[in-house]
Amino acid sequence: MRLLFAGLFLLFTASIFSQTIIPFDNPMPSAPTACNDSWTEAGIPQQLIPIPPATTCSFDYSAGSLSLFPARLTLDLSSLSNITAVEIDLIDLCAVGCTVVEFFDAGVSVGTASNLTSNTFETIIYNNTAMDQIDEMTIESFENQIFEINISTETVCDDPANAEVWVEDGDVYLENACNGIILTSPSGNCFRVTVNDNGELTTVAITCP
Repeated sequence: MRLLFAGLFLLFTASIFSQTIIPFDNPMPSAPTACNDSWTEAGIPQQLIPIPPATTCSFDYSAGSLSLFPARLTLDLSSLSNITAVEIDLIDLCAVGCTVVEFFDAGVSVGTASNLTSNTFETIIYNNTAMDQIDEMTIESFENQIFEINISTETVCDDPANAEVWVEDGDVYLENACNGIILTSPSGNCFRVTVNDNGELTTVAITCP
């Protein structure tokens, strides 16, 4: 039996924001040990390759960081849509502009960013103000240490007010990614629970309906 409820206990919004965080502490199936090795973390496929025209690369993957000296890290972002910003926490040990981050759409470069300091902690921030489609990014350096990559996305709903809720065989199905289940905490605060493209649940504090 399948039942349809329209707008049942939902707080409608025009869009919802989420983050994919890569902390370099949970590589699947295992951490890279050689140039050209690939792995997945936070649902994002990654690979370490040489910086052309070199044919070899050097790196160190340890719990909580990835060091490139030198190497190029490639990240497949094709599973994400509407990327609004990317932040990379790192220390560049080479020079200003030595760490280069580049973003691609179907092999065509759509933006770059680089470090502004050296030998000190820095967050490289790339704001995708043009909302270009981004399906790949690379980070290359001759000597740096990357601690975390934070990728922000925005899911836009065409008509969230018409979202439908289905109940079938004991399961509840929400067809619109912008909507979620609103739960009330013991102290009486309300939170919307949603899921991102990696299957990770996120909560956002909202005004109780």
